[in-house]
Amino acid sequence: MGEKTFATGIEFFQEIIENDVYYVDKTLLIKELVDSKSKVVLFCRPRRFGKTLNMTMLRSFFSIENAERNGRLFKGLKIEGAGERYMSLQGRHPVVFLTLKDVTCDDWASAEESLKGIVAEEFTRHAYLLDSAMLDDDEKNYYRSVKSRSASTADFSSSLRRLCAFLHRFHGAKTVLLIDEYDAPIQSAYERGYYDRMISFMRNWLGGGLKTNESLQIAVLTGVLRVSKESVFSGLNNLSVNTVLDREFSGCFGFTQEEVDEMARYAGREDRLPEIKRWYDGYMFGGTEIYNPWSVVNYFGRGCEPRAYWVNTSGNAIVKEVLDGLSRENWNSLFDIMNGKTVSSAVETDVVYGDVRDGDECRAFGFLLMTGYLKAVGRAGTAAGHAKYDLRMPNMEINEVYRKEIIERSKRHVRPALLYDLADDLIGGDAECFSEKLGSVLKGTASFYDSSTEGFYHGLVLGMTAAMNGSYVAESNRESGKGRFDIAFIPKTPGLPGVIIELKKAGSEDALGEKAAEALRQIGDREYETELKRFGAGEILKYGVAFCGKEIRVAAAGPNLR
Repeated sequence: MGEKTFATGIEFFQEIIENDVYYVDKTLLIKELVDSKSKVVLFCRPRRFGKTLNMTMLRSFFSIENAERNGRLFKGLKIEGAGERYMSLQGRHPVVFLTLKDVTCDDWASAEESLKGIVAEEFTRHAYLLDSAMLDDDEKNYYRSVKSRSASTADFSSSLRRLCAFLHRFHGAKTVLLIDEYDAPIQSAYERGYYDRMISFMRNWLGGGLKTNESLQIAVLTGVLRVSKESVFSGLNNLSVNTVLDREFSGCFGFTQEEVDEMARYAGREDRLPEIKRWYDGYMFGGTEIYNPWSVVNYFGRGCEPRAYWVNTSGNAIVKEVLDGLSRENWNSLFDIMNGKTVSSAVETDVVYGDVRDGDECRAFGFLLMTGYLKAVGRAGTAAGHAKYDLRMPNMEINEVYRKEIIERSKRHVRPALLYDLADDLIGGDAECFSEKLGSVLKGTASFYDSSTEGFYHGLVLGMTAAMNGSYVAESNRESGKGRFDIAFIPKTPGLPGVIIELKKAGSEDALGEKAAEALRQIGDREYETELKRFGAGEILKYGVAFCGKEIRVAAAGPNLR
């Protein structure tokens, strides 16, 4: 056996074990599932957190087919040391395995055909049942119709339940049912306009396979979100839902600190552990500290270069919709989170896709939490029937998501290049260029997120902060010295320049100069620089900005102003 490689994109347990690919041992998931005695378990975890790999591992363990060969895959792994009680289950059950992650079709007709094709493939894999006397003629005719995709939608709706029953009867052992990424077709249907038809199909299909199925040993489903029980899992009383907020199974998806430490030792790169932590740590699953597995493996496999690997694995269309629906107040909360603060919010973990843009804070933050774009660092009580959690930014990689999204939103009104220029002028002390460019933005923009001047500056500050690429924290209306400043950019690295901006509204264009000077004097008189100095800012650049309609005037003070 040679040196193991760090490889991404391999989602099959057997392939990893047989090809000397580095494997983070998650086989104790089997023990936890057996000990839980749950009949149907839904695991909700962010994308690329090892769901498919774990599902293929479960298939290899339980499958009655190729049991002896599969048994060798688990030699030396943790489940082998867990006791004979668990290893005695290896190779003892027929398995139905379906992955729905590729059902991302443009219309319902195509999606229905794709789902029928996936079911037909699984019927084909077990086609030996057609040669068995265990099935009567009517059952064989039904089997052939599903296998050939000629069955009606109603017949396909009962396909899970009936295949489990056929296998149970043939093998004399109950069936293990594994459905990977069950919600991928639902999200695609929402994005493309056939959500109701997909929900109707999934409710009947999943309900038939999971509810009162006497041939079921255990069913395991994975997905990113728990789609509202009323819409998909209606009437399913035996469902156990495990999310990022639950302590059970908390270390089974993603990498723990111990596992990342071991990877670093194996790679001889223990010196990089602080960098890995800053970029990819920070998730909390049921109180367990978790790293993003996709990004960590990519990091080691690509020469230990820190990049936002997870962000680029697929589109963030639904996340964009959630952000588009946020109110100003919620954007302020998210902005605080980006700046390293903790925000308390009620969280709703059941998702109804039709509500993702309604601006409701507990739905929006619940969605961002479940999909991996926020983390819960503690429970803060209850509010209006929902649990309330303390929410924070997980890590630098996720901060990059928000930074890009804010800049993307800003493109509606301000070119990204201009945002970068404004940020450079502001930090560089070029008041004249800053004033000129800010004026051009005002004149070329009817509004920025809304029609109010306040909204314009709010959006502008968001955009400039994003353009600063995480090197500055933006604060607004914060107490400092003898008052509250309007806007400040506080450097994260001591010694870098700090910026204070005071805004004044002028009654006429003729009064702009006087108001700009008044704003500048107020910064000094009320000692607004106190807070920036406390955080180690170097030189303090002060800007008094006066506006009247779309006309502005800037007065500035500070060392080395240009």
